[in-house]
Amino acid sequence: MAPVIAACALLLALGNPAQAATDLPITLTLTERWATPAPQATWTPYVATVRNDSTADFSGEVYMTPIDSRNNLSVRGIFPNYRAQITVPRGSTRSVTFYVFQPPAGYQAELRDGSGRTLVSGVATAATGSGYAVGVLSDQLQGDQRIQALRPMPDSSVRFSRFVSAQAFPTSAAFLTGLQAIVIDDFDTNSLSDAQARAMRDFVGLGGGLVVAGGSSWRRTLLPLGDFGPFKPNASDQASIRPLGDLVGVPLDLLVPIATGSLGAGRVLVGAPGGQPLVVEGQYGAGKIVELLFDPLAEPLSTSDSGLAALSWTVAMDRALLTQPSAAQAVKGVLGGPVNGPGVPPGVGAYNSPEDLYSVLGNTPAGAVPPVGLIGGLLVLYVLLAGPVNYAALKGMRRRELMWITVPAVSIAFTGTAYLAGLGQHGVNFLDSEVQVVRVAPDGALEVQAYHGIFTPRRGDFTVTVPANTMASTALSINVGGGSASESARCRR
Repeated sequence: MAPVIAACALLLALGNPAQAATDLPITLTLTERWATPAPQATWTPYVATVRNDSTADFSGEVYMTPIDSRNNLSVRGIFPNYRAQITVPRGSTRSVTFYVFQPPAGYQAELRDGSGRTLVSGVATAATGSGYAVGVLSDQLQGDQRIQALRPMPDSSVRFSRFVSAQAFPTSAAFLTGLQAIVIDDFDTNSLSDAQARAMRDFVGLGGGLVVAGGSSWRRTLLPLGDFGPFKPNASDQASIRPLGDLVGVPLDLLVPIATGSLGAGRVLVGAPGGQPLVVEGQYGAGKIVELLFDPLAEPLSTSDSGLAALSWTVAMDRALLTQPSAAQAVKGVLGGPVNGPGVPPGVGAYNSPEDLYSVLGNTPAGAVPPVGLIGGLLVLYVLLAGPVNYAALKGMRRRELMWITVPAVSIAFTGTAYLAGLGQHGVNFLDSEVQVVRVAPDGALEVQAYHGIFTPRRGDFTVTVPANTMASTALSINVGGGSASESARCRR
């Protein structure tokens, strides 16, 4: 049996929500989590939201299946199905997030009851294009929309998506996959747990960008970062924003609240008169941290028509994303296909295409085909023994009538010998060939992309258990999968 290939990334596009029409008081909405198009063959979070307007609690299963592409390319059996249990009390809404390896046409979802009957389905249209995805931590309900409205970096496609609360921020950098940067504005950074704070550090260390706004709320945003940030704030003051305006020829002497303190392991990008920094940046691992010591979303910049609020975000995002390739570059041939991670995708590995990786994982003694010469020699030997040699021996014994016994006996003997030889070559054990690509961040954080070639000695259903904070798929890329059309894979949460 050919080995089944599975690809796992361990750490660590918003289509229009599609909702199926139904007479049932239960609805299903499926969206892609980050507000930017998800490139094919990258890890993509989908959010399935179930609304229960019935008079009873609902308990069932959300089932995700890949959509066959428009050019009639079947992806069933190559890209896996995902499923998760969900319970929705009456009159309430619940959501479940799936991290999938994006097929050409995306995924669709079904909501099934306890008996397996499909009640409602939803499709999130796979968007096309490229751009940067930025997550926003803000206590302002429309913080991401306010930044988006300012159109920072107008020459690039940058989309902002807000975490609805501190609890919604992941506890592992693995689940920040697909984001290139995080923005903190008017948010209590102390409200993040130790695991969430570590996830943010790992995200930046692995290549992500972090932008933090200060101003009068610096005690909530900047101060809790401690040694992680390039600037050590200790007081409040006011300073002119003119040095920022001078960058684009807008000489505006507008005083804004700023955080003052000392510069740590970083450098000043924009300084106020008298040497007080306005914008600083620092390096952490493969990523960058940019701190605005004022808040572009606060007065007086938020109501100024000078355009300096938009310029502030443009400067910050440009620096934070400086190490980031565009999404179009990110999908070029890295090891095992274009697999992304938190921050910057890994560079080109030892193998230039998923086809090379597939051949390496499948190159095991158990998966090897017997030599053609050996098979041909056995066939010739069988024909000789069953025919001329058998006839000559029985003729010499004057017992040619026994050929009706000896010919089947020779056939059975050769069949048994061939089976035992094949069993000896392939074995009766499950074999797992693995190739790992490891990215290292400060403080020992690792992102491991592990590619497995699993040999199964017999047909049947098998369960593979993966560690926590792992995303799993049976597809290596949009062109190479791990199974045939007769094979299927399911991932259960």
